[in-house]
Amino acid sequence: MYDFTPLQLATNVRRERMRFWKEPLAQFLILGGLLFLAYGVLAPKQDAPAERIAITAPMIESLAQSFESVWKRPPTEEERRGLIDDYLAEEVLYREAQKLGLDSDDVVIRRRLRQKMEFLLQDGLSRIEPDEAQLRAFFDANPDRYVGPDRISFQQIYLGERQSDEESAVWDALIVQLNGANPPDTRELGKGSLLPPAMGSAPAQEIDRSFGTGFAEMLTGLPIGAWTDPVQSTFGWHIIRVDQVQTAGAPNFEEVRAEVARDFAYQQENDAAKALIERLKQGYQIEIDGEAR
Repeated sequence: MYDFTPLQLATNVRRERMRFWKEPLAQFLILGGLLFLAYGVLAPKQDAPAERIAITAPMIESLAQSFESVWKRPPTEEERRGLIDDYLAEEVLYREAQKLGLDSDDVVIRRRLRQKMEFLLQDGLSRIEPDEAQLRAFFDANPDRYVGPDRISFQQIYLGERQSDEESAVWDALIVQLNGANPPDTRELGKGSLLPPAMGSAPAQEIDRSFGTGFAEMLTGLPIGAWTDPVQSTFGWHIIRVDQVQTAGAPNFEEVRAEVARDFAYQQENDAAKALIERLKQGYQIEIDGEAR
């Protein structure tokens, strides 16, 4: 058994420590640790791999075709490079906008995506070919849809934009003459204008296009075959004589068969799309004002 004094023990510990630091293995471990620490502090951090944007030959050809459809000629080499650069700018900005969440809660984007989905749904729906009985049943169930407009035949004398007391008295006298036994020639009455002096069997839409919205509706309430008190249009005042009002009736099925077929197909596709949307809703938990649906 060894008997060391405290002084001898401390001396031996220092001696062992000095021997450890002189060992090549210890020096290697210390140096390696220092290098690892320095690299972690000083070395530049490596970025994540960059996203890949591939511009393929078919994509370039599509860009060129779009250019040609607008300008009616193929793009030059410089224009082709410009198309590619513009596409790259659009793609980069689009991806960055997505990263920033700019596509969320945007009404315009939501509506555009809805339209694209509706187009996809319509393309996926098979067109239903109706038989004759289905078309006739659809026609009978929607008679008002195929009734043509009423047609009005009338004459007018343009009096001008304003109606003074003095002019009113002159107009009243003129109306009496026009409805008398020997009426004057209407071609020499009134003020000059570009308005038609008469219209024959004209639908309301055509009349309103010439005299202003709502004018045809006023004519339908006037007496037939007599010159009336002045009626106001968008352009001024007129003396009107309604010669005939042809009330449109329901057309024959054969006359509107093509229109009925188009309406039937549209309704069938619309109904099918609505049914599909209802089925898609079943995959979601929908809440409205806190009420689960």
